[in-house]
Amino acid sequence: VRSVACGVVLISSALAFGWNRYGYQGMPVQYSAFANQIDAAQEEREVEELLLNYKLMHPLDVFADLLSARKLAELNTPRERVLSRVNSAMNLQPHFAQPHLLASQILLRYGATEQALGEYFRAFAKNEHVAWTFSLAHFETLASPLMAMRATGLPPKLRYGIWNRLRSNGIFIPEIILADEDWLAAPEFIKLRSEAYFRSEEPESVLSDCQAWTAQYPGLQHCRGLRFRALEQLGESEQVTIELRNLLNLDRLDGDVAWAYLSRLKGKQGCKEILDIIDLEGSLIRFDPSQSLLVKKRVIDCVAKLDYRNRFDNLVESYLSDTAASDELLQYVFMVWKQYRPRGFGAACRVDKEKWGELIGKEVSCD
Repeated sequence: VRSVACGVVLISSALAFGWNRYGYQGMPVQYSAFANQIDAAQEEREVEELLLNYKLMHPLDVFADLLSARKLAELNTPRERVLSRVNSAMNLQPHFAQPHLLASQILLRYGATEQALGEYFRAFAKNEHVAWTFSLAHFETLASPLMAMRATGLPPKLRYGIWNRLRSNGIFIPEIILADEDWLAAPEFIKLRSEAYFRSEEPESVLSDCQAWTAQYPGLQHCRGLRFRALEQLGESEQVTIELRNLLNLDRLDGDVAWAYLSRLKGKQGCKEILDIIDLEGSLIRFDPSQSLLVKKRVIDCVAKLDYRNRFDNLVESYLSDTAASDELLQYVFMVWKQYRPRGFGAACRVDKEKWGELIGKEVSCD
């Protein structure tokens, strides 16, 4: 069923790209009728007859051979006969992506992995967008170290895109990425290259590459976080804190820098500095939603650690009365409250348990 659905998507996509009139004297190609007939066929002979009759009218129709090949494969036709239909289609030298994608599926079914990869990459050469939006399951089946190696022959942007998607599938080969000479061709390539160095435990190479990258892209900040990570791996944690403090002093409202700095502050002295910064500029700092949540959690932790009881009570009241407060934040408040002042939490919980449960969408335990 999935293969039929993929075939329909490929055909519809091809038609949308303007290939609905080609073949013998430019006659319209009635894909849906032919596809339904092929799908309903029960024997190899029926498939061959349908294909023969169809090709009399549309001899240059590449999809006819491919749809027939797929159906023959489903009928367990000998490998040679199926692949001969695929070869017939590819000999027509299709100028768009979909036939290559369909051929790749059929070839992979017969274990012809290298040929399947070749057709898959040819689809990218024809239309990158169509190839990227094709079946994710097909990519995952093709995903392998061989794909990573074969991708080295593709244009840089496509090459790094495939390596990135392979990484999400658990396939990451630092040696292949670090051997690439086009890593400065686009600003985002530094991320994958740096990850390869980190996996290879070569943080000093990240620092060296970041110098070259910054010279190439002076207005961008991709390397800042990578550089800090490299310094951490080299045992220069205090240097990272100093540099973050300096960056924060340059722009007190930069949410990324502020959270990176605040997250490094430890102990009671660190908590005092966190509260000072938040009290002075917290409402103005440009935190994104996830950072804002983390800051609120850190603030209530610090208030409890410093034993600021009145402030803690006021903070809890403000969070509970804030209609925009997330369930995650409120659950965290309850957890800290229960650990910091268990008796006070228990007493309040017995009174407001039902109301709190409605706020977070789940029962609150008072124990």
